[in-house]
Amino acid sequence: MIDFHSHIIPNIDDGAENIATTLEMLKISYGEGTSCICATPHFIPEEMEISRSSYDILFKEVVYKKSANIKIITGLELYMSPSIPNLWDKKKIWGINDTNYLIIELPLNSYPNYADDVFYELSIRGVKPIIAHPERNIYLQNNLSKMKDLLGKDILFQVNSGSLTGKFGEDAKNTAHDLVKRNMVHLLGSDAHGSDSRTPKIRKAFDLIKDMNLELYNWILSNEENIINGKPVLPLPIKEEEKKKTIFSFLKKKRK
Repeated sequence: MIDFHSHIIPNIDDGAENIATTLEMLKISYGEGTSCICATPHFIPEEMEISRSSYDILFKEVVYKKSANIKIITGLELYMSPSIPNLWDKKKIWGINDTNYLIIELPLNSYPNYADDVFYELSIRGVKPIIAHPERNIYLQNNLSKMKDLLGKDILFQVNSGSLTGKFGEDAKNTAHDLVKRNMVHLLGSDAHGSDSRTPKIRKAFDLIKDMNLELYNWILSNEENIINGKPVLPLPIKEEEKKKTIFSFLKKKRK
């Protein structure tokens, strides 16, 4: 299991407050059976930015001090901004494991009118956007057609383990479950911020996916390595919701 979204690097954002917390988070991840963690601190253009050199110093400290047998790879959780394509051109931002897979966070309460242009500009640069926790976005929670439209543009969805287990409320949980049933999930992340609350637990979420949609569960596990190695993936077809059977549909079938 790969945890594609974790604020495990200390002293960057609102994640791990120190290296001791980081090491505790790694112990939890190891206990969950996690084999690899993508270290994705917040990067908010013009507000909370980190240089690659500063990131690498902190990243290497974590790799050096960790005792758990878990691979750690580079990444960012990049907040949606019109400046993203320019930042990419200037090599000021980076993708998962330095591939073209780039995790982007939308505002929780809206879908910016410039977002589609950003996704288009990234696509013509060969960048493969991944939307972080779309199930938590209020606009997308109520707009399934928009989510389908995004997936049709070769954008992937990373769902939070806590959303699947109900830690982010019923709306996020229901949306996450619906996305799983429809094959509209491609990566899983803990979005961990510490060792006491918002921890890097993902096993239960993986088990829920396995119970709800075995085909998707197998797809996710089969494609995790492809993503961290920058290889293309072919998502499963979106499933349409099955219509609920009623006594009338049963009688209609009997008459035929």
